[in-house]
Amino acid sequence: MKANDVIITQTELKDFTISNDYLESIDLEIIGHFGNVVSVRLLGNCWGTSPYVNTANAGFVVKALVELLDLEEEDGISLSKIKHVPIRTIFAGNEIKGIGSFISDKFILLDHLFKINEQSTIK
Repeated sequence: MKANDVIITQTELKDFTISNDYLESIDLEIIGHFGNVVSVRLLGNCWGTSPYVNTANAGFVVKALVELLDLEEEDGISLSKIKHVPIRTIFAGNEIKGIGSFISDKFILLDHLFKINEQSTIK
């Protein structure tokens, strides 16, 4: 699955609630209890994602997040510098379903984000 294939717009989110929020951090966790699997974790203002095994695709997931949220820097950006980023969150009831750019009309559902496993560039 490529990031370009799963980016959606606000008009495609009719059954969801969208609110302004911020992303506290993007972290990589290595969970020894499960055989040192890699998990990409997102922490928001009042929410966080559960561990999802991203051992084979963590780089693709982080790249998609950096592009979706317009965080690119010419000389690169480290995860430790990605803090308090304005975003838009997608909710179904009280459950977070996705995130989006604060500036542009680009969103991604978390179920799709964590399954990105091919190189592409979000446009």
